[in-house]
Amino acid sequence: MSTKIGNLNAATAEEGDEIPANRSGSDVKLTAGDIASLGPNSYGGMYVYDGATAQAITNTTTPVKLTCFSLAGGVNGLSHNCTPDKVNNRITVARAGTYYLNYSLSFLSSVASINFESYVYVDGTIIPSTGSMSKMAAGAGTDTKCINGGGFAAIAANKDVDLRAYHSHVSSVDMTVSHANLTVRYVGT
Repeated sequence: MSTKIGNLNAATAEEGDEIPANRSGSDVKLTAGDIASLGPNSYGGMYVYDGATAQAITNTTTPVKLTCFSLAGGVNGLSHNCTPDKVNNRITVARAGTYYLNYSLSFLSSVASINFESYVYVDGTIIPSTGSMSKMAAGAGTDTKCINGGGFAAIAANKDVDLRAYHSHVSSVDMTVSHANLTVRYVGT
């Protein structure tokens, strides 16, 4: 559903656009707050359904960008003023502001009894409030674990959002993501 005032469409409105003359006979200029209240906010997502390809997580101290969205089962989700890009495993936000970042992962590990941590990154910078951890039990390759995380971040326009993970093992570990999602939702300026 599109919200319109005169010839102004909320989906394409920009700060400074003029609303046709009001009852007093004068034009009114839009503010960023007016635009947010006119129509849908910016959002975007991508997900993995029935993924089965392992990714080697080689680093035990620095999170590695997850590539599960670009593999079989990866899908660009719905979006408005954001660009999900499963090929590059990222979502680009077009509008500056505060966003709620959310993700979930269901995965198998090639090594048992280790911890996996995951975080959302914005343009290569960790967003600490999005961190989450899951410990793999005995039974490598057979025990599916889930990690969910979320948090708020101030993001400038045209910045990339991606998902990263690392583990507590001393060497490379294969992580096979079967289901995942990464979403961003604008919540204000």
